[in-house]
Amino acid sequence: MHEPQVYCLAKGKEHKKYEFGSKASVVLTKTGGVIVGAVAHPENLYDGDALVPALEQTQAVTGQSADARNRLLAPIGFRRYFVRRERRR
Repeated sequence: MHEPQVYCLAKGKEHKKYEFGSKASVVLTKTGGVIVGAVAHPENLYDGDALVPALEQTQAVTGQSADARNRLLAPIGFRRYFVRRERRR
């Protein structure tokens, strides 16, 4: 059975180099853990590139803009996004 939204993800793990699925971003509140945004990505994006669509979708749902630089708790892949953007300027 073929599902078009599923693609190959190279994980680089010794025991399982490839997995099949799709990437999604989920935005939670810091203290309550309430889901305030979720985006399914049609392709395998770099983590930092998945940040903007997730924050835009969260702003559309909540009506509040998030200053990601000061209020974001995320894995290192997302923090590298800001370093890459600043170097391009």
